[in-house]
Amino acid sequence: MRIVQIDKLPKWCGQTQQTFYLAAGLKRRGHEVLVVGEPGSALVERARAERLPVLCLSMKGWRLFPSAPRLAPALRKGRFEIVHAHGARDHLLAAMAAAFSPSAAVVRSKHNLTAIKGPVLYRHFAARLIAVSHAAKEVLLACGVSAEKVSVVYDGVDLERFAPREKDPSPLEEFGIGPGAFIIGTTGRLASKSKGIPTLLRAAQIVCGRAPHTRFLLIGRKDPQIQGLADSLGLRDHAFFTGFREDIPRLLALLDLYVQPSVRDAFPSSVLEAMAMAKPVLATRVGGIPEAVAEGETAVLCEPGNVEEMAHAMLGLMNDRDALKRMGLAGRARVERRFSLERMIDGIEEVYRSVLRTC
Repeated sequence: MRIVQIDKLPKWCGQTQQTFYLAAGLKRRGHEVLVVGEPGSALVERARAERLPVLCLSMKGWRLFPSAPRLAPALRKGRFEIVHAHGARDHLLAAMAAAFSPSAAVVRSKHNLTAIKGPVLYRHFAARLIAVSHAAKEVLLACGVSAEKVSVVYDGVDLERFAPREKDPSPLEEFGIGPGAFIIGTTGRLASKSKGIPTLLRAAQIVCGRAPHTRFLLIGRKDPQIQGLADSLGLRDHAFFTGFREDIPRLLALLDLYVQPSVRDAFPSSVLEAMAMAKPVLATRVGGIPEAVAEGETAVLCEPGNVEEMAHAMLGLMNDRDALKRMGLAGRARVERRFSLERMIDGIEEVYRSVLRTC
């Protein structure tokens, strides 16, 4: 197949990582792939490093509209069959360009739980929609998309990169964390309101009051407000902010417990990565998280925003090392069975084939 992947997001995040995984995986399987992204974006740079063909088009503001007549001839020249858009503006660009390239069918992924205000693109300018979870599918159905048009394909994890490993003590020295600490951590966009980091920090204050040897590792781009909240809660010596890191697996290996305090989450790729590294998980019962974990087997779930419940769960897990080990091993096994990259690519390939059979 000849496939275009479009993602305008400028920075590296869960969505761009999945777009990259998909594009690189499709290329490995022998498909012709073109990546379309913003000039200078993290996705474009990663794609070039992987020797994937790249077309840089701006999708910011009014610049989206002159980009369509640049994409359309590329679709025709390359005889592309599928144009896969990963965001709203990506979708609009794909729809405009495909209108002048009759052989190209538009597929759209829904990576979040944001309510859809303008459903026209979804209803009339996409051959098929891919939801990253059943929770995300419900958002599409709520805007009037027919269920037959929506396929659920879960995100995938690089099982080799995120594999269980021994702790490397050098990051502990980097952050000034001494031996014997119980380390709880999370990854992601710390400034995002949907991430729920304030709840985690307030729960951390309770935990550190009762278990002073606990340390919290917050892995992601630093945010002054979040760091200020940690300082105001007296966590200066207990909460460590790593900033953006490329060595996520090495940092995840340090954790005794992974926490996902989300208040909204379509599907938690970061939870899958932690599970792949055999880390026990404490998360919130929102969005696609209950689909990713097996409650009571690979994770403990609590209600979003409930500081006391989260703190109580952390303290309980800290005192049951056997349960932590069992949960970690069960988490790795679950990811291997259900959330590998190959399984994700299989699912999306089948969507593409279904689209081409009906076009």
